[in-house]
Amino acid sequence: MDSQSSHGAAASVRPGPEAVGRVMVVSGAHATVELNERTTPGESPTVGKFMELRTANCTIIGLITEVGEQAPAAGSAGGRPTYRKVARIDLIGEIRAAPGGAETFQRATRCCSAKTSCG
Repeated sequence: MDSQSSHGAAASVRPGPEAVGRVMVVSGAHATVELNERTTPGESPTVGKFMELRTANCTIIGLITEVGEQAPAAGSAGGRPTYRKVARIDLIGEIRAAPGGAETFQRATRCCSAKTSCG
């Protein structure tokens, strides 16, 4: 996962928060995000907060609807199961660069990338 990512070449690069996780699964209008263990105090993802999912072409905006822990499918460390913190996101829309460089919000999402980071 990249801690910094950029928008498409046509869009200006704006500084953003450090990535707080990575997208694990996208299904329809929902995404499941594995959250990093480190978060800035007071900045942890919680239900009701907005989250941006950055792709090479656009920024997808979603609303966190669930935060929990999940046991990984593969093995465990030292015989004890290890859990990872995950968030379920309802995808609302996307921000794209419009002609002339301005960014606009559109409901629904039309862009997706295998390399997506969350901030």
